[in-house]
Amino acid sequence: MHDFLENIRILDLSRLLPGQYTTSLLADLGAEIVMVEHPAHGNPSRHRPPKIDGRGAAQLLRDRGKRSVAIDLKDDRGREACLSLAASADVVLEGFRPGTADRLGVGYDDVREANEEVVYCSLTGYGQDGPYSERPGHDINYIGIGGLLSLTGEQDGQPTVPGYPIADLAGALYASTAITAALAGRAGEPVHLDVSMADVVASFSMTYADRLLGGSESPKRGETVLTGYHPGYRVYQAADGKLLTIGALEDRFWKNLCTATDLESISDENVDFSSDVDESKQEALVEMLAATIAERPRDEWLQIFDEHDVPAGPVNDFEEIFSDPHLRKRGLFEETGSEESEDHWSAKELAFKHTFGDRGDRTKKDAPSCGEDTETLLSSIGYDPETIEALAAHGVIKTATDR
Repeated sequence: MHDFLENIRILDLSRLLPGQYTTSLLADLGAEIVMVEHPAHGNPSRHRPPKIDGRGAAQLLRDRGKRSVAIDLKDDRGREACLSLAASADVVLEGFRPGTADRLGVGYDDVREANEEVVYCSLTGYGQDGPYSERPGHDINYIGIGGLLSLTGEQDGQPTVPGYPIADLAGALYASTAITAALAGRAGEPVHLDVSMADVVASFSMTYADRLLGGSESPKRGETVLTGYHPGYRVYQAADGKLLTIGALEDRFWKNLCTATDLESISDENVDFSSDVDESKQEALVEMLAATIAERPRDEWLQIFDEHDVPAGPVNDFEEIFSDPHLRKRGLFEETGSEESEDHWSAKELAFKHTFGDRGDRTKKDAPSCGEDTETLLSSIGYDPETIEALAAHGVIKTATDR
């Protein structure tokens, strides 16, 4: 078994999905994740419905395998405890708006005084500087400023909000990459990683930047090969009402598609990236394919497309995700639950699949209750039982016995 980040401790001060997903990825690589939560209410996902056994299902999925300490950062004693934990950590992650961590006394300058080798990562919407840095935001704002939203949706309609919070998740992926790179390359000095979700989405614009920089028109929604213009790169509805995707961009795949659908008459009409095709002709190709695909059920088409080497797949709803034979075979889902509860609960664990060879079977504990590890971790850095008890009595911390 190879837990590549074994013995790496990451102190997670974040509250929301971007930080949770970042540390979930790092936990799957073997890192010890210590979440710092507020003693009174914990992180927001603990209370978000639907709930299982009185606990938010989102928290049960996102925080499995992590540890929890409950500390009030607005109390001087709580801040001191947090900095003591930061001194024992390799990485500190925060997701506050710029300046907030500093005001709480747990900013980069504060932490590096306690830990001269810390990797400190700030994961924010717009970054630590710039005109928008202090602006509040959510995923829709970041994909808007980064150009992604302008290209998503139907040509003649308004932009369509994607089904997943792309900036949140992409920012988390970038943060986890930056953290692992910093850990691999650190040289005994502290480092401050400034990760902006808007920056990450804007970097995706390289997909079309060549058009604009090369003097062509700015790409528009529904007018590019990858946004619905190409008849072989679209979503189609089958006879049973189910949807499927086709990605027959290259000429050989387009010809395979035409053969599979008995539409050899249009096999020479492929639209490549430089084509300037008459719009009415393009619409006619789409209509022909749509009418043909509507004649058979989805699974029958998928079998036919597999036989003809056509890039195609189902548009899974959320129930179908968990039953998809390929995703199940890849080991993405595991049943997890509590046998000790009166109301037994079970959920699917969505693990980030690392293909680093045989890592063996590693048991990951369930998501912690708020403050479950406070006493253990504070004891490990020198807090005596009397001090811990006094801090708990004053509401500065919450321990496993404070229920």
